[in-house]
Amino acid sequence: MAQGLVPVMAKSKVHFLHRQMQKLRDILLLPAEDPFAEILERRFADAAAKSHGKESEELRAVNDRLQVKAGELREAHEKMERLRRELRLKEKAEHRAASREAAPPSPAEIEAVRHLREKVEAQQQIINGHVQERAQMRQDMAASFAELEEYRKRQPAPSPVNEIADSHDEESLLEPAQLESKQPLRLLDFPKKFHETLNALPAQASRSTLILLGRLAAGEPSAFVGIVALRARPDILRLRVGSDHRLLFRLHASTLEVVDLINRRDLDRRVKGLP
Repeated sequence: MAQGLVPVMAKSKVHFLHRQMQKLRDILLLPAEDPFAEILERRFADAAAKSHGKESEELRAVNDRLQVKAGELREAHEKMERLRRELRLKEKAEHRAASREAAPPSPAEIEAVRHLREKVEAQQQIINGHVQERAQMRQDMAASFAELEEYRKRQPAPSPVNEIADSHDEESLLEPAQLESKQPLRLLDFPKKFHETLNALPAQASRSTLILLGRLAAGEPSAFVGIVALRARPDILRLRVGSDHRLLFRLHASTLEVVDLINRRDLDRRVKGLP
């Protein structure tokens, strides 16, 4: 029941709920990694992407660190799977030799299996460390979000008229994107002078763009949330980078072609200028 509330409960309360879920997982001797933690992280990541200004720098910085840690954890799991596969093959070979009453394994073979088991145990400790660090980062992100919300409550409410008009203008240029549910690995294909484009933007926007592109190229499902297509050019996709910038790109079979990274106010002009 608690897991079902993670996607919909207010972000100011959902982290406390998830911490209580973690305590129950420990009591029930379930794995430390809760699959619903990714949904929780995605909600705070969306909040970080939509935030701008100096008051939200800490939230964005924690989100960046969390994305890096998530990548490290994925790599650790992949290494663990390779080690376990190698160990299973050696153990099966030992079992087959024993069932055929063949010569017992040599000391070198026994030592190799023992060494592999130790490597599996050591890798599990590395994964456990990443899981704990990731949990702490989620806690830091929830705290940063709470501070940002408190700051916003103390500020006078801005007039939403211009923001609504801009939003409507942008939405008129877009349509739903048709994407496969499972995305392959892709190599990134950057346009000329894209490095200059990144350097001309605020550092946070540039970092967020590169992190996002890495997740897209890796085929990470959560990175494809919020992607839409340009109505005039459905082959070109658009994804928000924070509140002010938009990433335009194409998906090919084995590559992700970066078209441009622009301010949201330039989207209409950029669409008209596409070849």
